[in-house]
Amino acid sequence: MSLTHHASGQLFGYTTLPEENGYWGILLPRPTDQTEKSAPDAQDVVQEITADHLVFDVGHSVSDRGFLLTLFAPMALIVAGFMVWIQFPEPHPEAPQHIQLIIGAMLGALAAAFGFTAYRSARKPLPPNVYISRPLRKVLAWQEKSKTWLALDYDTLWPATYARKMFTTSGSSTLYALTLHQLKPGTRKIEHTVTPAPLRGTPDQCRAIWEFIRCYMDGKPEDLPPIRLVPSIQNPQSWMARADRTVFGGLIDDDHRIKFKDIVFAYFVVYFWGTVNYWGERAACWIERTAPRTPLPDWLPPSTSAEQTASLYRDIQPTPTQLQAQEGTLPHMRRRWLICGVLSTALWGFMFGSLVVRLWLLGH
Repeated sequence: MSLTHHASGQLFGYTTLPEENGYWGILLPRPTDQTEKSAPDAQDVVQEITADHLVFDVGHSVSDRGFLLTLFAPMALIVAGFMVWIQFPEPHPEAPQHIQLIIGAMLGALAAAFGFTAYRSARKPLPPNVYISRPLRKVLAWQEKSKTWLALDYDTLWPATYARKMFTTSGSSTLYALTLHQLKPGTRKIEHTVTPAPLRGTPDQCRAIWEFIRCYMDGKPEDLPPIRLVPSIQNPQSWMARADRTVFGGLIDDDHRIKFKDIVFAYFVVYFWGTVNYWGERAACWIERTAPRTPLPDWLPPSTSAEQTASLYRDIQPTPTQLQAQEGTLPHMRRRWLICGVLSTALWGFMFGSLVVRLWLLGH
C-alpha cells in the first residue's frame, strides 16, 4: 500500500483490505486458519462473558458525550440568562427597540442550540456493544445509520489491526484498533467493518484480544486465561475505578496507583486530563448508566445464568483494595480524584465566570 493510500485511509477509512502488512496495520490469522496461536489475553476489557456471548467494554467512547454535556449545559444557561437580563433594563434612549429584540432573539437561538447539544449528549440512545455469539457463530453489531442489526458470519471474517492517530486536549498518540472485516465475494473490497473491543496501545495487545476471541469461539472454557471484568456501570460509586480502567488504562496499576515506571509521563497525563475532564468523566459515567439503549434483537439466544457462567469461565475476584475502589472508598484513589476535581472546578469556574463578567460588561 502506498503512503498516499494509507493517508487517505486514515482520513476517510479503508475501502479495500491490503494483502500485506504495512503502514496501515497488520493482518491477523483468520478464524479457520490452522496457524500456531499466540497467548490469548482479554486485556481486562471484558464486560460480560457467558456460554452464549462475549461482550467487550467500550465505555471510554462515552467520554466525548460527557465532555459536551458539561461544556454546553453551562453555556446554555449563561447565554439564556444574559438574554433574559438584557430585555428588562431601561432601553438606551438612542438605541432602537428592535435592535434589542433582535439581539435577544439571536441569543435565544444560541442558547437553544447549546441546550439541544447538551440534551442530545445526555439522552441520545447509546448504541449496544458488539456481541460475539458462540451458538450462532455470528458477530452482531448495531448499525446506527440504518437502525438495524448487522450479523457477520464469524468463520468468514478477515481480522486486522489498524494504526490510528488520535488527537486530544492532552496531546496526540498512536493507538491500534482490532477490526473484523466482511469482504465482498471474490474481492478484497470491504463490505462491512466491526470494531469489537476498545483501542489498545500496541498491535500485540490487539492480537492478544483476537486470540482470546478465537479461543472463546473454538476452544474450551478452561483454555481461556482468568478474566478480570470491568467494574459495573450500574454502581454510581464505581465511576472513579471505572475511569481508571477505561480512560487511563496502563498508566494505573491494579491497586489504582499511578505506575512508577512511567511516573513523569503518567503523572502529567493523569492529572492534566483529570483536571480538564473531571466533570466530563463523571457525566460520561452517568450517561452510560441512565441513557436509553437500543434493545437487543429477539433472535439473540438468552444469556446463561450467572451460576452457570461462574462455573464455566474463570474470573479474577477483586482484591480488598479493588473492592474499596469499586465502592468509591479507596483513600489514595479518592484523594487523586479530589485533587483533579478541585483543579477542574477552578479551571472551568474561571472560564465560565470570565464569560459571565464579559457579558455583564457588554450589557453596560
